[in-house]
Amino acid sequence: MKIVNLSILFFIFYLVIFISLPSVCLPQFDFSQLDSDQFYQQLQNLTPDQLKDLCYSTYNDLETLYLTGQYPTLLSKIRILIFGGSILGNEIFEADGFYYSARVLSRQGKESQALQYLYRAYPIFEKNHEISRQIKALEVMIRTTQNLNLWQDAKNYTEKLTALSEQSNDDYGKVSSLLNQGVLSYHEKKIEEAEKKWVEIIQIDPNGQFSEITGLAYNHLAHIYLMKGNTTLAQQHFTEAFKLAERNQNRFLEFVLRLNYAEFLANYKYKFEMAIQSLNRCQQLIHEMDLTYQRLWVQNNLAVIYTQLGEFGKARYFLEEALSYQNQAGIPEDIGVLFNLGVLYWHLGQLDDAEKYLIRAQQHSEIQNDILTHAKVLANLGTIYKTRGNEHKAFDYYQKALAIFEELNMEIEIADLMNNLANLNFQLGDLESAKKSLLIALQTYFHHSLISSIAQAQINLGYIELENDRIIPAKLNFSRALAGAKKTQNLPLIFYAHLGLAEVSLKNQDNDQAIQYLYEAIEVIEETRGKMENVKDQICFTENRLTAYDTLIKELNRQGRNIEAFDVSERVKSRSFLDIVSGHDIQVKPKDQEMYETIQNLYGTKEFLQNKKSELLNQSQSTSNSLELFQINQLLQDVENKLNTLLIDYKTISPELLSLMTVNTFPLSELQAQINPDVLIIDYYVLEEKTLIWIMSNDSFATIHLPLGEKNLQPLIFQLRGSLSDYKSQEYFSNIDDLSKKIIEPLLGFFDKKKHIVIIPHRSLSYIPFQVLRANGHYLVENYAVSYAPSLNAYCYSVQKKSTEKSSLLAFGNPAINDPSFIPLPGAETEVKEIAQLFNQPTIYIGPEATETQLLQNAFQFDIIHLSTHALSDEQFPMYSFIVLAPDQKNDGFLFAHEVFQLSLSSNLVVLSACQTALGQLSPSEGLVGLSRSFFYAGTPSLIASLWNVSDQSTMELFIYFYKYWFQGYSKSQALQMAQKVILNKYPHPYFWAPFILIGYEQ
Repeated sequence: MKIVNLSILFFIFYLVIFISLPSVCLPQFDFSQLDSDQFYQQLQNLTPDQLKDLCYSTYNDLETLYLTGQYPTLLSKIRILIFGGSILGNEIFEADGFYYSARVLSRQGKESQALQYLYRAYPIFEKNHEISRQIKALEVMIRTTQNLNLWQDAKNYTEKLTALSEQSNDDYGKVSSLLNQGVLSYHEKKIEEAEKKWVEIIQIDPNGQFSEITGLAYNHLAHIYLMKGNTTLAQQHFTEAFKLAERNQNRFLEFVLRLNYAEFLANYKYKFEMAIQSLNRCQQLIHEMDLTYQRLWVQNNLAVIYTQLGEFGKARYFLEEALSYQNQAGIPEDIGVLFNLGVLYWHLGQLDDAEKYLIRAQQHSEIQNDILTHAKVLANLGTIYKTRGNEHKAFDYYQKALAIFEELNMEIEIADLMNNLANLNFQLGDLESAKKSLLIALQTYFHHSLISSIAQAQINLGYIELENDRIIPAKLNFSRALAGAKKTQNLPLIFYAHLGLAEVSLKNQDNDQAIQYLYEAIEVIEETRGKMENVKDQICFTENRLTAYDTLIKELNRQGRNIEAFDVSERVKSRSFLDIVSGHDIQVKPKDQEMYETIQNLYGTKEFLQNKKSELLNQSQSTSNSLELFQINQLLQDVENKLNTLLIDYKTISPELLSLMTVNTFPLSELQAQINPDVLIIDYYVLEEKTLIWIMSNDSFATIHLPLGEKNLQPLIFQLRGSLSDYKSQEYFSNIDDLSKKIIEPLLGFFDKKKHIVIIPHRSLSYIPFQVLRANGHYLVENYAVSYAPSLNAYCYSVQKKSTEKSSLLAFGNPAINDPSFIPLPGAETEVKEIAQLFNQPTIYIGPEATETQLLQNAFQFDIIHLSTHALSDEQFPMYSFIVLAPDQKNDGFLFAHEVFQLSLSSNLVVLSACQTALGQLSPSEGLVGLSRSFFYAGTPSLIASLWNVSDQSTMELFIYFYKYWFQGYSKSQALQMAQKVILNKYPHPYFWAPFILIGYEQ
């Protein structure tokens, strides 16, 4: 497995004895804070005999309270011993109070405080020759010094504990000593020695008299057996440990076991739901025992599991929770959490956040002198800088990481970095250096028989040969790589090998073969939910992987296979939408949530098992490998059967739910059947050098292409957009005419006898309202009702939701926002009040009453939802586009796109009378993606939204006219058309009348 790219996650499964978090040194505890004068007075009022009896009774309760994890209760009772001992002059009672305080504080991560108590208790025990008490105090001293990484002190205390136990023949001391000797051996990587110590504990205490120590021995042995690949023996030891925890109601032991058993379930049994349940029980135990830093272990491990399942939104939630908790609790930042956050944000494309957390991880690795982690961080930072195009900085970080790996003599990691350096040199155009680095890497990969790594390097060599126009060596490398990738069933490498072979076929003018390879490549994309980040930055392919669709569409068009080309365009738009929602914890409608999570979990399990299978196939075969492969194949078959059954059922029950999880498109003939006779669909697909346009009605299909690609269109569009969104600009006429001649005039012959034009824009065309374009000396809006859709499949989903109801209104205007960056909108308040007068059943919320909570609770009841407020579109992360409403105690007022999915709307129309709400991410293959897709899924067939910041006055007038015309019987798109014509006559500049567009069902 590669560890030097961000594409491979460095996640830590924390094991209680193996990895400890450092603790902050807290101020000395003030005993007066433990009790009040009244409590102390009550103790003084008792007779000496009464107080002595109370202390003895309390002491007898403490061990049970400790073992059952009732720490808050235990701490409240300890003060009886401390103050009672002080009153009686009995220093043993006081020392017992100090000892139990230390035990609890150590469990709660307050190690420095715990040591202070122990330093007071131990001399008293020693002076009074209380051997058993000395043994127990030493046990806690060992644990606290381990947790503080004071390993020499821990070793000294262990030696003292061993001597005392042998001297007194104390069985508890013997097993405690053996447990800690094993921990020290494990820390020194003496695994066999550690195993012997822990086995001896079970031999001394076969009946589990010392339940916690013996239970921990079983737990630690289970971990060692997992390291050795013996899952059966590991399961047996976990089972015995759980019996001890249950029999003695030892909650802390249960916590330790569930934490480690979750790793076993996830990484060895692939039972992710059970692993998550185990960790959820850990969270409950943490709350019950009032534990502290252990929360980080659980949150980190939950993030690990969700990452393995490809549910990056949930993974991010738990890692951010862990980081937030550290900051609140005053616990030092943990390098594992920081590293994981950095890697996760890189997967999500948030490079600034990824860099921030990795730099913090780098600083901690330097402080802790953790050179291996330091090297991994440096390599990952290098990949970030390479992605940003800062090649020289990337080269510097790669070289620093390489020096550390060479110092540690880590051959495979060195080879992986050479592969990264090859990609960097390829990006810089230094093909000779790139090839030299790859040949060095290949030597190591062949030496270790790493089939997938060999295939990866061969793909890179293929791209280098292609760049040098050496077609035959390129084809040879890609073919060999494909064979290796298929042998290990490595889907991302299969994709890139097919893509490379397609490029070779196109160079050889074998277009039919190229099309076949491209179809095979995109089938891999559609089978893989993620963006294949695990190999993307290890391959010398500099384009976005979705350009495979572009190449296929272009070749199909060249051969006149235009219906096929259209079908592929719908597939890429569906795939692109999946990329946008991935990494977000989407909350769908309550009725769909359980099924959504079930299908997502099955997809995640399937991909994890496929990756695990690929890893095993990449290794030299052994008996244990063969057994594990057999198990994985059985699990895969079971998962695939369940998944296929659900997908077949839900393709009919809820096709739109599936669109959030899988590429789910319908044939053209089925889509055309849902187009009304008076509607013309104009579907643009912008390639680099040309633009394809599919023009469709319910009974016709035509294709034309324009000799104008994205690189020529983009400057024209941004120039036009600039002049449209600035009401002072007078350049818009010439800009409109220039673009209209190129993308509208060639289509006018298709416009006859159609009332409604539905535009499906693509790439930069999504930035402009087509109604401002001109034909025959007139704006399109003057002669046609224009609406929009993200894709034809999305349009047909909206048609299926059509509603005729329009009697009830839910409107929000000028919410009270406690943020100076959002200025008040008095015009929005007036707009809502004016519009409300047009309805018989209006419900409006203004100012502080216009809360997010009111919308979430009431939206499902209304035919029309009108939101007149601020909104922001996030073009990089469209699921974080949001509408601003008033906050209250339940919600913060920011309604994000990924939250809109959970609404159960039956509304006919949603209006976002705000700024730039139509735009989301202009992804490589889909345009209108922001809030619009969220509202469509939530249940509305139609949405009106804006493309730029709007004018309060003209917006209010526009919507008053829109609703009046709509209520007179015109369709939505016709009503918007007529309203825009009225505003056009009053305010000629498009800034005032053109920003709003209708998306979805237009009737």
